[in-house]
Amino acid sequence: MRVVARTSVPIVLALALTACGAIGSSWEYFFGEETRIDTVSMTVVEKANNNSPIPVDFVFIGKREPLAEEFAKITAADWFARRQQFLRDFPEDIDVRSFEVVPGQILPTEKLVKPKVTAAGFIFANYATPGAHRYRITTERDVKVTLDVKEFSVQP
Repeated sequence: MRVVARTSVPIVLALALTACGAIGSSWEYFFGEETRIDTVSMTVVEKANNNSPIPVDFVFIGKREPLAEEFAKITAADWFARRQQFLRDFPEDIDVRSFEVVPGQILPTEKLVKPKVTAAGFIFANYATPGAHRYRITTERDVKVTLDVKEFSVQP
């Protein structure tokens, strides 16, 4: 009888988690919320970045929380200087979507294909001016990036 009771607990728990579609929210509760960005649009103001092109990277980190925490501390200049080394060191854990935008450009909304499993997402914009130029993506689905003269902002 004890063996039946022990084996039935995981079954009951699994049934409870799957009831009414609760498995997704239960997964997030236990393992953290995944980065959910689906679409992105970008607007670049005139004379942004001293009237020069701006490289912009959307960086997605796999289920490696220490790596995500390291990325939360680096600047865009650090990312762009060390990008190739990061990609060599963590080929299975980092996925990048790169853009290069120019002042006055408006990129229409487009679907952003990202890996299915992501612990964290970041946007890095390589401005010539000092600053972090980093944004941590949280639960946004549709992101609108505005690249201003010396910094960028994100509206969900």
